[in-house]
Amino acid sequence: MGRVDANPDVGDIVEPNVGEGWMIAEVWRAWPPPHNAVRGELAHQDALVALAGPPRRLGYLIPVEVTFERDLTNARNPWSWSASVDETVVGVLDAEIASLITPDLARAVTEKFTVAGVVRGGSTRTPTLGVHVWLGRAITPTPRLDLGPRLEVHWPPFDHEGEETVRTGLSSMSAWADVDLRNPIAAIHRARDMLSTSIDHLDRHFAFVVLEEALYQCRDAISGALDDFDETCSMHDFEMDAIRPVLVERFGGVPVLSTYRQMAIRRVKQGDPAAAAWWCRRGLKLYGTEALRRDAVDDLRDRLAGF
Repeated sequence: MGRVDANPDVGDIVEPNVGEGWMIAEVWRAWPPPHNAVRGELAHQDALVALAGPPRRLGYLIPVEVTFERDLTNARNPWSWSASVDETVVGVLDAEIASLITPDLARAVTEKFTVAGVVRGGSTRTPTLGVHVWLGRAITPTPRLDLGPRLEVHWPPFDHEGEETVRTGLSSMSAWADVDLRNPIAAIHRARDMLSTSIDHLDRHFAFVVLEEALYQCRDAISGALDDFDETCSMHDFEMDAIRPVLVERFGGVPVLSTYRQMAIRRVKQGDPAAAAWWCRRGLKLYGTEALRRDAVDDLRDRLAGF
């Protein structure tokens, strides 16, 4: 078994580094391989099936936020960390990795941290569901661990894996099949070129989706990227009344519209709850009764109720 390296310095923490729309825009498909760092999923298949669904031909690829939390009830293993999705336990953190998270480091992240992950499996041939995680893709402050290639899983997904899952629809658009958001600068140029040349509503919608995510990724590297992000979201919204019926015709409903959740969060961070509430209401109006993902609607409603 190869060695896992961890920087022992207290406070060596990865700050949140994932854009708000990471799962909705499906940028995770272009990330490096995730790690098989969650154990014990077999004991939690009922919870995973409730999250994903029963076995189907092409299985599932569902991006999720995975929260690891110290399990202080485990007297036999004081370094045990539970792994949860939507507050439901789905396994535990790999024991060797858990042993590297020192008490000081654990306290530095309040003994709880969240990273990007994916629920995978559930095909008719291989019905078991598992959870893979990108430990370096931090949703909240996260311990810095260098796993290298050990524990990496096969990636990218095989052709059509999990294809039945409907989110933004980006992965089903051939024009964006080769977009690589690991190179956000190239993605920005690609999206802007599309917006400057195409009048097709679907092309423009997905160009906005890609541009918004790429600009957010570059917020610390490019001066004014967040201002460009805000302007892009406003332009995207301006065209949504024309885009919406095309989405419904293409997908049978309205896929996730990440723009509205992202901008609601942005406006809250800027101390403007009235503007945040506007973005929530606008998103809910566009979803109407034809949303393909109920959780996206519930998210906006919950945010709006909090203002």
